[in-house]
Amino acid sequence: ALLSNEQIVSKIHSLGISLEDLQEIQMLTCSFVAREIAPSYTGVVGVDMFLYNDMGVTKLHPSVEINLRMTMGMLARAFYDRFVVSTSVGQMYIDYAAKPHELLQDHASRSSKFPLQLDCNRIVSGYFCASAINEHSQYRLRVEVSSGSLE
Repeated sequence: ALLSNEQIVSKIHSLGISLEDLQEIQMLTCSFVAREIAPSYTGVVGVDMFLYNDMGVTKLHPSVEINLRMTMGMLARAFYDRFVVSTSVGQMYIDYAAKPHELLQDHASRSSKFPLQLDCNRIVSGYFCASAINEHSQYRLRVEVSSGSLE
């Protein structure tokens, strides 16, 4: 999902994770990275977490893995912060088409149905393709943004 930090925290909190727990996880994670990783590494650091259901209670697993490389999650966060209006939400997709022309046809359809709307060079809503698409394209990075809430 493409969301602001505030929208992410709000969504997690709405699922039953307390703001105090989120702040403690953030503090402990930053402390761990500063102590164990930063002294011998310079670069991006990503910590994968996930929400899960435990007998009807939503819980947060605070560290599934730590990545010392750029990830799709980091790309999504950087894209959102740089190119999307802070009140909009969206999704980022990697698409594959097995047959020639499929992506080109889909690209034309999405461009027509979901035209890109900008405000001060930031996406408010619409379809954005970050890949050059032609009749031979089989892969695409696409973004779809709306000015409403993500459900």
